[in-house]
Amino acid sequence: QDRRLIMADGTLKVGTITTSSGSGTITLGQSGETISIGSGVTNNVGFVNYGASAYMSGTQVIGTGAATKVSLNAEYYDENSEFDTSTNRYTASETGKYYIFGGVGENGQTGTSVIWTPYIYKNGSELIRGSQTTDYAVSYWFPVGGLITTLNATDYIELYIFHNKGSNATINGDSNTILTILRIA
Repeated sequence: QDRRLIMADGTLKVGTITTSSGSGTITLGQSGETISIGSGVTNNVGFVNYGASAYMSGTQVIGTGAATKVSLNAEYYDENSEFDTSTNRYTASETGKYYIFGGVGENGQTGTSVIWTPYIYKNGSELIRGSQTTDYAVSYWFPVGGLITTLNATDYIELYIFHNKGSNATINGDSNTILTILRIA
């Protein structure tokens, strides 16, 4: 028995759409067509908010002359358990477009013409960097990122820092040293 009701304007009114077998794929539309969802309509499929924001609690000593992975051992949020504080790494569980931002704070190191370079690495290689030269014993914050890039499932993101002070330097934790990744599409 056919329970469809097709209105004069071509509207199909049904209560439920399902496959004849009760499982499988339902295709709406064809290539080149657009499916519109009316304003005010809610759905239970929606966009899943993937992403995390991790930070360093405490401080970390950074050796001179080499990029060092930043210890991000705490989280502000982690929607789908994608950030691993034991490896200091965010691993995407879904392919999509992601907004990535980070920054490192240092605690007033002395030195003249000290170059600080924060990096965001993707899959073990540099994705983007920032750089700043410091001359005074005041606290600085070194941002990096603010980019949108495609991450595939299993791609991973890490935060690194480099300085050329000539001796060890200390970076600060809490809101000063952070890595934030958010899926936007």
